[in-house]
Amino acid sequence: MKGFILAAGLGTRLLPYSARIAKPAFPVLGMPLVEWVVAGLRNAGVTELVVNLHHIPESVVGVLGDGSRLGVGITYSHEERVLGTGGALVRALDLIGDSDGVLVHNGDIFSDWDIGRLVGASARTVLGVLDGSRLDPSERRVELAPDGSVSALRGLPAPGGGRKVVYGGVSVVGPQILEILRDTVARRGDDSFSPCLVGDGLIPALRLGIRPASVEFDDTWYCDIGTIGSYLDLCSRAIPAAPMLLSRRGFPVPPEIGPSVFVSGRARIDSDVVFHGPAFVSDGAWVGTGATIGPNVTCSGRIMPGSDVGNAVVMAGAVVSGKFSGIALPDGPVKNNG
Repeated sequence: MKGFILAAGLGTRLLPYSARIAKPAFPVLGMPLVEWVVAGLRNAGVTELVVNLHHIPESVVGVLGDGSRLGVGITYSHEERVLGTGGALVRALDLIGDSDGVLVHNGDIFSDWDIGRLVGASARTVLGVLDGSRLDPSERRVELAPDGSVSALRGLPAPGGGRKVVYGGVSVVGPQILEILRDTVARRGDDSFSPCLVGDGLIPALRLGIRPASVEFDDTWYCDIGTIGSYLDLCSRAIPAAPMLLSRRGFPVPPEIGPSVFVSGRARIDSDVVFHGPAFVSDGAWVGTGATIGPNVTCSGRIMPGSDVGNAVVMAGAVVSGKFSGIALPDGPVKNNG
């Protein structure tokens, strides 16, 4: 089975930051989100991947390359316009192949899920779902029958009173759904049509009596980084849990030099630096003399001497100075509250 990573979106809720870097390239614990996604798929045995691109594609390609560094093979599907989740699949069918279905993973989702549970399910189409107790109740738009199969999506074809859960943006999409999407695109014949996997694939399948299965995951480490607030919250929560999160994906864990303070041995830390955990300093970072770091700081870039940085993500290639909080992108900070 091949994997398909949806990475073409505009990320408008992350503006102004997403005007300069695609959402899947935003880092968590110093590594781009899409790299976490690829590692999860690789650990599930899905090693042939297709990634769709549109918005600032070089920020994604620059991270993943051909995939060999991460133990996978990657092919890219470039879209001149955003085709929608369903349209992206149809556009890439020649690259994906559809005999056994495809594992589809949103590129803006962070989780520590064992994706192999989806791959190992016997059903042809399987949705990864979560209870969503930490999320807005309006997100619970998947209705499950007593046997765990999906009986309705977004209240369609009709609500039936089953348990409601959240679709987690990860699924195995079987050949029947791919065929429905392909037929819908062919029937419309409209270059402006951007079909949705759920609205134009899964819901029509339910109307035909085709019920996807579901696999429920824990939602502790699930996050759609769609907003600046959700992204910064994830980054701060992830630091104390770094050993668990990194090791589960097969990434190296840097030494803990103080309570919830992790510093890579290949980072440069000058004298008289004061850390207030949680803080995470990754490979290639530099922290100048006399800087104060933390709490809630992830740094892969450069923090100048004497700076006071808290509640911040400093990306690789970024430089911050003075009193700083927020997100610093490569080539300098976008926001400085000093």
